[in-house]
Amino acid sequence: INAEYGGVFSDVLGGTFRGIAMVLIGHPLDTVKVRLQTQHHKSLYRGAIHCFKNIVINEGFFALYKGAASPMYGAVLFSSVFCFAYGQAKQLVLGTNLHDLKQQVPPLYKLALVGALTGIGTSFVNGPIELIKSKMQVQRNIYPSQGTYKSSIDCFNKIFKEFGLRGLYQGIYPTFIRNTIGDMFYFGIYEISKYGFAGYFPGTLSILLAGSLGGVAFWTSIYPIDVVKSLMQTDSSRSCDRKYKSLFDCIRKVY
Repeated sequence: INAEYGGVFSDVLGGTFRGIAMVLIGHPLDTVKVRLQTQHHKSLYRGAIHCFKNIVINEGFFALYKGAASPMYGAVLFSSVFCFAYGQAKQLVLGTNLHDLKQQVPPLYKLALVGALTGIGTSFVNGPIELIKSKMQVQRNIYPSQGTYKSSIDCFNKIFKEFGLRGLYQGIYPTFIRNTIGDMFYFGIYEISKYGFAGYFPGTLSILLAGSLGGVAFWTSIYPIDVVKSLMQTDSSRSCDRKYKSLFDCIRKVY
């Protein structure tokens, strides 16, 4: 039992540091991504580099880290839910832990199903985290006349106080779709690649290469729905003022 809990603790702790590292390294690029996805005036940013330079010049370097506190605070909770969901999905689909399979490679469709179930489970936590992050990242662009949130906590408190739990799940449907499809591709490609690379590269390098391929598969498969998610989450918190009335309305207007 102690070994089992020790393994879970290690996974959660490792996932927490992974989440923090991802925020510190990747959040500026994520801010640029969200700004480009949600700009209502297409001439505002001519591309990713122009957007990056524009933010730094006009708002300062640390503006690239707007909303970073939300995923940073949520790293422990998300990692815990992620590890639990992934473990339960593996038990349900494979009937065992992947580490117990040794050299036996599970079928790709089973690995993809494990990823899909994990994505569904984590969306309940990931949804509010992404919502706060996105609203902080774009608030100067979309809501210049409505004031600004002082921090991620301030954003959370104001949304929850005025709109309740439902307000924190604005844009949850595209989040479900994104995480389900994305994790299906990520874990399917990651696990298969890790087994394939194991015989050619040292352990750490094979994991890094597999993770890179998994990441490419994730973003390639979900980017269109990620645009929809960003637009719906950065829309007005008041349902009567929203430009996009539903998931299908947003898809129709964007594509």
